[in-house]
Amino acid sequence: REVVMENVTVGRLSGFTLIELLVVVLIVGILAAIAVPQYQKAVEKARVAEAKSVLKAIAQAQDTYMLSSPDGMATGDFAELDITVPTSPIWDYYLEEALGSNSYALAAGRHGQDYGIYYFRGYGPEDGNFYCSPCDDEEKACEIFGGTLFHQESSGWPLVKI
Repeated sequence: REVVMENVTVGRLSGFTLIELLVVVLIVGILAAIAVPQYQKAVEKARVAEAKSVLKAIAQAQDTYMLSSPDGMATGDFAELDITVPTSPIWDYYLEEALGSNSYALAAGRHGQDYGIYYFRGYGPEDGNFYCSPCDDEEKACEIFGGTLFHQESSGWPLVKI
């Protein structure tokens, strides 16, 4: 009796070796190490853009209030402004009392972070600009916005123009 074997291939089974899998995991890890911090910066910049937008709307409402006020003074009460300040799980918004004719300060404090965003009106060189002010003299907190140190405030905290 004769056995005939046709079309028999002897070779390696299909699949990946351990080395190939380790190389892929290493490459994915390197990409993640680069991408995740950049993504976090982009998210934080978007959150700051949200705060700046709300602060600008509050500033416009404050300017309108000052124009219609007989004494031309700003208000320290959101209820007197013609705006509904949105509630945010990320930001708390603050309105400084009138600090003189045609001057006020607005602030957005970030939950769980060590910086705040400020907007000033009627303060000389700071007028109409946004600033990041880090708490506890941690200037690194404002570095992600690409701002430059403007000056040291009287409170001792630096202002970083953003």
